[in-house]
Amino acid sequence: MAPSPSSRRVQFFGELDLCCTEEMQAAIWSQLQAPVSELVIDLGGVTFLDSSAMSVLAQAQGAALSAGARLRLINVRRIPRRALEFAGLDQLLDVHAGLEPQAASA
Repeated sequence: MAPSPSSRRVQFFGELDLCCTEEMQAAIWSQLQAPVSELVIDLGGVTFLDSSAMSVLAQAQGAALSAGARLRLINVRRIPRRALEFAGLDQLLDVHAGLEPQAASA
């Protein structure tokens, strides 16, 4: 019997820019090699995202979907979140300021 899909987590720190995109890709794609139902990317320690790092996150969304997994970005701080919003990636990616999605207001 195959192992059941699970949730995996990747955490990044500091400034994510062109200098670290290869490491980002390797860390993310390695988590998608085995069956996974959800990939959580924790950006709580990230202070800056440039366009190359945002491109990796957008590509990760496609890779996760191809693998049958959901991709979530959690603990996204204000400056990285604003960069994602400015690029329109907040419409493509599941972005959360905290650990979990906020409950909808009644």
